[in-house]
Amino acid sequence: MAKTLHCLPVIFAGTVRAGISVCIIVWLSAAQAYAADVRMAISSTPLSAPFIIAIENGYFTQQGVKPIPTLYQGGHRTISAVFAGDADIATSSEAVVMFNAFKRNDFRVLATFVSSDNDNKILAPVVRNIKSIGDLRGRKIGTIRNAAAHFFLSQTLQLAGVPDSAVTIIGIDPEKADIALESHEVDAVAVWEPYGYLLSAKYGAQILALPHGRAYMETFNALATADYISQNSDSADAVLRGLIQAINFINTHPERAQSIVASFLKQDLASVKAVWLGLRFKVGLDQWLITTLETEATWAKKEKLVDPGTSPNFLDFLALRPLDRVNSTSITIYR
Repeated sequence: MAKTLHCLPVIFAGTVRAGISVCIIVWLSAAQAYAADVRMAISSTPLSAPFIIAIENGYFTQQGVKPIPTLYQGGHRTISAVFAGDADIATSSEAVVMFNAFKRNDFRVLATFVSSDNDNKILAPVVRNIKSIGDLRGRKIGTIRNAAAHFFLSQTLQLAGVPDSAVTIIGIDPEKADIALESHEVDAVAVWEPYGYLLSAKYGAQILALPHGRAYMETFNALATADYISQNSDSADAVLRGLIQAINFINTHPERAQSIVASFLKQDLASVKAVWLGLRFKVGLDQWLITTLETEATWAKKEKLVDPGTSPNFLDFLALRPLDRVNSTSITIYR
């Protein structure tokens, strides 16, 4: 515990008597006495649950940081907030890491905190007569370019024997997927949750979520600039400890966690519960994250989405030291 000395002026009859003060000793925890502000760009999805629980249950504060959260629609926007100097830490998929690694090398992954093989969905109106992934051949598909949904779409098409060249991929904003479908700009959409659930809830039996082979395991990660991590090591460690506390709570009290997340995101509890089924919560840095990033990079080069002459070393984009200090056993990276 930290002992803090506070000197307060003595007030007599509504006035402050000059030169007279009373000193009182207040015992505060070190975390409360030295809390550092951390601006957090939170992707508005249940995948951000560990951050949300750590904020709402006070775990970050207990560990010595004061969270200042802002919600964004998608990890491609949260990382942009970090690059713009509007946030210190972002929650985002590894696909966003891959795409940005071809453009810059000044950011790092602090840790993965959740994974899912069913967060992304492909949906099509029943009237378009699209009942399977194979039926997408020759169709226009809307998705969020250069993000997890884009990679998921490509991998799912390949698994069904449909090359990317056999479809027309159109970039859309996930929150405007319904408009793109209704205007006939696209025949189907590939989006992440909660937008898949929201489309199904809005259109009911008039829209179909296409069955797929779950070819893609998406991760959500805590990202920050390399400078921020090196200059704020205590805060980086505190955030990781808070996330570990949050995941312990999530795994022990899943229903309470779902309610907290739904309230924070202002989303229907049923939508959060529907997404939650496929989520696996764990703080770590695993070798398969590197494997996934390399697989995504190979795909992006093939599709000419990135500079084919550039080959990022994704190990350089992992901030190993903070997690090594906090919980070294959760790192399985080959070093």
